[in-house]
Amino acid sequence: MRGTVPKLFRLFLFSTAFLSTVYSSQGFTQVEQSNKAGNIGYPTVNAALTGLRSQPGITFREKRRWIIATDNSTRTIWAFTYESHPAHPAAVKRQIVVGDGGIFYNMNVLCEAQKTPCDKLVADFQTLNEKMNLKFQPKLKN
Repeated sequence: MRGTVPKLFRLFLFSTAFLSTVYSSQGFTQVEQSNKAGNIGYPTVNAALTGLRSQPGITFREKRRWIIATDNSTRTIWAFTYESHPAHPAAVKRQIVVGDGGIFYNMNVLCEAQKTPCDKLVADFQTLNEKMNLKFQPKLKN
């Protein structure tokens, strides 16, 4: 399992332009959504972006109107909305976690916009999670 995680994380990083996930054989994803500060480790979306920019080892890129921050040391990918996004400001923190049941993805969302666009943002990520689960499921069983 230990050797599988780095290989899967590399596949995870390169499999989609800006969003992807890896699941256990059960396809488990833990999601925490909030309009309250702190569930992503920062009090606000802006504080998260500023804090991540100040940390060495985190790489940033802009892809399809998203700001993506990747922290390989913690197997975490952050996605930040642009001002033009209906759920702006929002941050989605996604981390690969190795547990007793295998590999799963922990996703936390901090959305400071209105409830409806925030709910849609989470639903969109969950849809992508399901698609990626189907894509990676055969790889995880081998």
